[in-house]
Amino acid sequence: MKYTIAIDVDDTLRQHQNHEGAPLADEDIRTLIRILHGMRNARIVLWSGGGRDYAERIGHALHVDQWVDEYASKIGASFKPDISIDDQDHALGTVSLAWGPERVPVSYDCARCGESFTVHQVSPEQGPGHPVLLGLHEIHERPL
Repeated sequence: MKYTIAIDVDDTLRQHQNHEGAPLADEDIRTLIRILHGMRNARIVLWSGGGRDYAERIGHALHVDQWVDEYASKIGASFKPDISIDDQDHALGTVSLAWGPERVPVSYDCARCGESFTVHQVSPEQGPGHPVLLGLHEIHERPL
C-alpha cells in the first residue's frame, strides 16, 4: 500500500518570488519532498487551490518534478491524502501537518480593483509591499 502525501504549493513549497518574479522554494520543504520520494510506500502529490496546472507550473519552476508523482487541484480533489502538508490549519488529509508560523487573517483593499479581501499571513505588520504579498493581486484574480 502506498500512502498519499499531498504538499501545498503557495507558502509551503513556494515561499516568495525574486525581484524578477520567479518563484523561490522553501528549501526545507523541497528537501522533504526529495526525502519522501525515496520512501517505497509514498506517493507524492503537489497540489494547489490555484489548480492542477498552477501546481505543475510551480513544480517545474522549482525543479521538484523528478520527486513528484502527481499534480492536483485542491478544489474538487478526487482523493483525500493520508498526509497533507500545508501552511494553513486545514484538515485536508487523514493527518494534516501545518508548516511554518501561525498565520493571522488580515483584510486588504485591492489597489487595482478596490475589492476587499482577506489573506492569512504571518503578521499584520507585513503590509502589501512585503515579499509574501507580492503577486497577491494575481492570486486574487486567478480563477479557481
